[in-house]
Amino acid sequence: MKKRLLLAFMAMSAVVSSLAVTINTKTGCYVTTGDNICTNGNFVNADFTGWTPVSATAGTECSALFSYSAENLSISSTSNLFSEGMYYKFNASSSEPYVVSFKIRQVEGAWPYSTNVLYTSSETDNVTVNTYGCSGTNGAGKNFISLFGTNGGVNSGTDFINAGYAIQLTADWQDVAFATVPDGVTRDWYLYICNMAQSVEIKDIAIYPAVEVADARKAAEPLAFAKAVRDANNWPESDELTGLKENIENVEGINTEMKPDELTEMLEGLQDALNEFISANLDDYISTCAVGTKWADVSTKGQKIKTIGDWKHFFINDSGQRDFNTDRMMHCNNNNQAEREAMAYWLSMPDFGYGSALGLQGLIMTKELKAGSYIFALKGNSHTNYQSNTPYTGANGYISNDGWKQAKMTISIENAAGETIAEKTVEALPALWDEYGQAVVVANVPSDGEYSFVVNLSQPTENSYYGTNRAFGGSYYLCDPQIYCKLEGYNAKQLAYIDNVKAQINAGRTNYDTAIEYQANVDYLWGKADLKACTDTMLVKLEAYEALDDAAIVATFDETVYEAGATKENALLEHEVYVELARDLIAANRKFIAVNDTLASLATAIANAKEILAARVYGAAVGKTTFETVISDAETLNTQLKGVDYSEENAAAIVAKIDELKEAAETFKASVPAECVTVLADIDFAAEAVRNDDGTATIAGAVNSILLPNFNTDDEDLNNTNSYFYQGFWNNAEKVCADMLRVGNGEGIVAIDEDKQVAGTDILKLTFDYYFARLMKTNAAPGGTYSGFYLYDADKNKIAQLYYSAYFEAVASEENNTFGLNLTKKYLPSVGASTAQNDAIAAAGNVTHFEIILDYGLKTMYCITTTSNGTTQTSEKIAFDGAKMASFAVVSSHENTARRCWFDNLKIERIATEAPALDGISEVNAAAKVKAPTKVLKNGRIIINGKYAINGMLVK
Repeated sequence: MKKRLLLAFMAMSAVVSSLAVTINTKTGCYVTTGDNICTNGNFVNADFTGWTPVSATAGTECSALFSYSAENLSISSTSNLFSEGMYYKFNASSSEPYVVSFKIRQVEGAWPYSTNVLYTSSETDNVTVNTYGCSGTNGAGKNFISLFGTNGGVNSGTDFINAGYAIQLTADWQDVAFATVPDGVTRDWYLYICNMAQSVEIKDIAIYPAVEVADARKAAEPLAFAKAVRDANNWPESDELTGLKENIENVEGINTEMKPDELTEMLEGLQDALNEFISANLDDYISTCAVGTKWADVSTKGQKIKTIGDWKHFFINDSGQRDFNTDRMMHCNNNNQAEREAMAYWLSMPDFGYGSALGLQGLIMTKELKAGSYIFALKGNSHTNYQSNTPYTGANGYISNDGWKQAKMTISIENAAGETIAEKTVEALPALWDEYGQAVVVANVPSDGEYSFVVNLSQPTENSYYGTNRAFGGSYYLCDPQIYCKLEGYNAKQLAYIDNVKAQINAGRTNYDTAIEYQANVDYLWGKADLKACTDTMLVKLEAYEALDDAAIVATFDETVYEAGATKENALLEHEVYVELARDLIAANRKFIAVNDTLASLATAIANAKEILAARVYGAAVGKTTFETVISDAETLNTQLKGVDYSEENAAAIVAKIDELKEAAETFKASVPAECVTVLADIDFAAEAVRNDDGTATIAGAVNSILLPNFNTDDEDLNNTNSYFYQGFWNNAEKVCADMLRVGNGEGIVAIDEDKQVAGTDILKLTFDYYFARLMKTNAAPGGTYSGFYLYDADKNKIAQLYYSAYFEAVASEENNTFGLNLTKKYLPSVGASTAQNDAIAAAGNVTHFEIILDYGLKTMYCITTTSNGTTQTSEKIAFDGAKMASFAVVSSHENTARRCWFDNLKIERIATEAPALDGISEVNAAAKVKAPTKVLKNGRIIINGKYAINGMLVK
């Protein structure tokens, strides 16, 4: 075992005075080695000798900028003016540090107004100034207090080193200390006090030469964890235990007569001893869990999530129950120590509710645990947000400040009944980005069963502050989760191996039983002989693997070789069972279902064809007999194939017959005589918009036109000044998609003359293309950002509508989705990112083609949607009262001009359901007579035989 020797330390000769003082700074611990060189740090009788004013007004003295309190022996600013203050210049050794210390408080207007929880700074010309952070205008009252060294004067950035940092101001006096950086370069150093709020007081400023010594604060967390491991069990004597105990005692003996590098060596020795002891006696439980439980293994970065591997994020709701319905957690996963401790997670509190207190949130991981001793540790920090009107600015409402008020973290282990068997609380987590508080619990799990590792987090809450309701919230950064255990019998790695092997055996059993069920199912007709041959072979292997007990499985385990994952060759027996048993059964079942799906697809195609044949919208079609013949032939083939087994030839025959049915269906649809179709609107938005006298605009189509209440001219759109209707968008000074309609806010109306409105037994058919975007959530009616369409009667009552937000992939209510359409991206594609621009949204691959049928004879209506890849859905037939559609509206409520929904190719038709007399013309000739030629539309879309097509495939 590697051991570090206990060192005999000598007192440092640099400590030369019996009056030496120990001073802690943010960066370390220092002992003074000489007298205070600040000749005037008490400002007795308002004396500012040695201090240089910083003022925008020439000739201003320090005494005009700061007032002296004889009662408190302190100074404070006389105003909140921007860039008003003073500095003290001194010379420091290039090889030894100097410590600057002072006391500071803010009796009135302290947190949250005057503090900044994060390590924040402003930088101009390489000069960095750290702040205490007070809300103010133009920098006034920002409380700049910084210590920096430079060779170019107080206002230069030459060779600049900054040593200051921010803290929380309170009504009580606090000791603050900064340390210079002795890097071998001689500099002038400045203590810079500027932009101070009037209520901030400073006193007892001192500057001492010093020497850095061992900082016991750095040993607190590693020492606490090492002691928890030591005390987790009644460990038998061993070299590893002796080494751990010796190194714990060693670190407990830290004192200020030791040097920092000696402390570093002691902590390294403790970590070495701890690692050796854990390796010999404990299991790393997290390493045996699912991917992601160990947070460093999760690849998600900067993305809202609900889980971290096996950890679930929760809120505590009003009834005291855990609510898991949240996505406000983010994985930070930042390896840059200067920005964020590696592999931390960010948990954000709920949105602020003005005047309401916020509750708890946290993480929970529930597992089946074996009896034994468990050690659970976690580090975290937090910052608190504050929203309210701010006295210093006069701003009213939701002004957000980062505050320093500290949050609480409790970690625990609970049993299945929710009873806590061990817990530890950190009452005040650090509120600095680079400091973490650690909690460690040790629990004895008395018996096998279900247990939970729980992290409870709470921000400070108050309902009133300065006489006005406020609400607090904030964020947490959590890192370094550790769970170690000492189990009876097999260790955690062996148990995990047993579970993984059994999981593959169980997968084999499940798929074997499924295959037997498939063979007995009379609805499956193809591939049974091949499937039986597989199950006969696999049954022998399955029974042999199921006969293995835990000891037999563990006998195959080699910790030095094993890597979990059934598909990995070094997964030992886990891999063998998968390859020899589970994989073949899974493949056989998938193939069996696939070949039977091929057979079933012909029956589906026949059913679809019959539905088209019976649709009243094609009631006037003259090609009915021909279409019936093709359907009859397909039914004959279907009957024949049910009596034989699968072959590639039979599968090819099915594909050919389905294609024949699709082609026959399109021919049948196209055989509706032209005289049975009255076009009420045909607008492709290629014509230039015309501005009307009342400020509206009109775009004419081949038939009818659309009236737009809000419309952009080219100049207005170039300026990106509003979210109106428009044709196309600008991209690199080029107008793109100029023949498509950008859906602006309001309603674009296509009116139908009263004498042309559909009634009686006729059909109203609407077709159009919609390009939906994932719009941002807003407060627009009816409850968010939406786009869609309305079908109105003469009194502007809605006959049908879709008012849709792809942001939610849902609508606010069933009322907004008349046809009950499936609104997921499979059926209504929308650009997934809420930052995607118009070029992505208006692309051909993002289109949804709509066909809406209103049958006035049956008083039912339905909708068909088709995506660019041919994915289609047909709604249920919805009853309506037969009201005439007097107008169609394309609508939206959204504010972002660069991200709109798009609309195109609107066609509205009145279709008679009975064919007129043909005067002896045959059905075939009549059908041919009404066929329209193929023509190319914009964006690559085409019309074949008068019907809409995508990727060359005709659409219903």
